[in-house]
Amino acid sequence: MKCMGRVGRSRFSILLKVLSVIVAIGLMIGCGSDPETGTEVPDAGFDVGADSGEGDAGDGDGDGAGDADAGNGDLDPDANGGDADTGDSDPDPDPDPEVTVEVEGSWKQVFSDDDEIVAELTFEYGCEPEECELVECSLRHESVGGPAIHDCDSPYVDEVILEGGWIYSVTAEVGENTVTEEARVDVTSFEPFLTVWDTTQEGVSESNEIRLPLRLTGEYDFVVDWGDGTRDEITDFDDPEATRTYDEEGVYEVMIIGNLDGWRFASNDDDGDAPKLLEIKSWGPITFGSNADGYFRGAYNLEITADDAPDLSNITTLADAFRGCESLTTISSIENWDVSNIEDMSGLFRDASNF
Repeated sequence: MKCMGRVGRSRFSILLKVLSVIVAIGLMIGCGSDPETGTEVPDAGFDVGADSGEGDAGDGDGDGAGDADAGNGDLDPDANGGDADTGDSDPDPDPDPEVTVEVEGSWKQVFSDDDEIVAELTFEYGCEPEECELVECSLRHESVGGPAIHDCDSPYVDEVILEGGWIYSVTAEVGENTVTEEARVDVTSFEPFLTVWDTTQEGVSESNEIRLPLRLTGEYDFVVDWGDGTRDEITDFDDPEATRTYDEEGVYEVMIIGNLDGWRFASNDDDGDAPKLLEIKSWGPITFGSNADGYFRGAYNLEITADDAPDLSNITTLADAFRGCESLTTISSIENWDVSNIEDMSGLFRDASNF
């Protein structure tokens, strides 16, 4: 009996423990917890955020909390272009405008202070937009020495004594944008257009005068030394200074330097003062101008002893160029003439009976 009493009490203890476990399980299930882990388990389809109106606990992902932080759905903190830390917009500042630079160069022969023929270089330049700043300007020769840097004051004018390519460089900037542009001019010769005239020969001017055969369509910016101590600057075909009246009749050496584009003795009625031209000693800077014929027509006293060659790059015809030049027997260095652009040589030496 005594043993049976101990067994009965043991079974009763076990029964109490079982009932305690059942009650605990029931409590955990009623509170929404996992019976084994004790963690909360949401009731599928039950919106635990119903009180706040936020989140979605029924998304089946087992987290039981929904997206409590998002509230109305997952929102990108930068969705409205704001800063994630401050919420304020932070647009980039306006970029610096583009910079453009233009540089143009030219050259001509001039007399220096020492009365020597030199090349005068001229470069004009500028930049855009208005707020741009010229920060560096320099001049250099293609093969001699480094660049000479100077103030950027347009136009830049300088005298040089070297033939070849001269390059002018201009750098401009706006903010962090920087642009550099260059222009090149090629100095080709320091020789003048050197000629000999006899005022007493037949012509349209008086027996003590010389008239240069300039053309209406020509372009001129040259200095003429008339051989009697007088110099004139010619900028237009009808400048009065294109005719020289000497104090005495005679033979004069006439030197022209600068830009002379346009020369033609032939006209509808006569050949101007062509008979007064005795010799061409050097061609120098002369170009004959837009296409025509008869550049030296009627110069029947002319001899050509020049060692250099005329610039024929801007014409396509030499028709009748030396027509009637009876005194021509040879033309020095004619083999060096570049006639690659010439399309018409008809009558080039017509009636030049001794050539």
